[in-house]
Amino acid sequence: MSYPKQDEQVNLSHSFARFWQQQLEAANPPATLPSGNRSPVLSGQTARVAFPLPAWEGFLQVQQLSAMAVLLGAWALLLHRYHGSPDGVVVAMATEAGLLPLSLAVAEETAVADWLKQAAAQYAACLTHQAPLHDIQTWTGLPEDWFTFSGAVQVESTLPTLALPLLVSLQDEAIHVVYDVAWMTETAVAHLVGHLQTILTNIVNHPHSPLCRHRAADG
Repeated sequence: MSYPKQDEQVNLSHSFARFWQQQLEAANPPATLPSGNRSPVLSGQTARVAFPLPAWEGFLQVQQLSAMAVLLGAWALLLHRYHGSPDGVVVAMATEAGLLPLSLAVAEETAVADWLKQAAAQYAACLTHQAPLHDIQTWTGLPEDWFTFSGAVQVESTLPTLALPLLVSLQDEAIHVVYDVAWMTETAVAHLVGHLQTILTNIVNHPHSPLCRHRAADG
């Protein structure tokens, strides 16, 4: 006979497995960022670019969104721009448990503020169901190389050691982009940062405009 605690653990595992199976059921592989044709091998040597936060206090209050939810949404739209999939995009979130995939549908006529609220709910659900990436791979049956991420957004303050080409974070009233110098050129990073800044600014200034306008924004 199973003990109650064992039953609870089994039920919890099944619940987490169902969540991640549904989350990634129809997801496309993560988008690959343009690197500027440098080495695909990480060197461990990094550089950092930082830019100030947009003037978004009023926007966040009115829309009842967190700064992290907006950054995640903006990053997702940037990845969608590069990936070009009509179905959606997968964002890697860097958490205390490691990397977590956040799969977001992108319906291009949806108002960006409404979509960000949906993305925030998905983001919160993923954090509630944090699990090691190898467990998520086992539950979903996706191949190991599906979980290859060229960048991630840091959503928790404490992280394990992560070997990533690029990491985006909110720190000290600024957005920071840390990247591996062997993997990505300064020019590629400058273009990426410019696009991200433009998307963030457009979100704040035009919250009721459709996603297609933000996804296609030029930096």
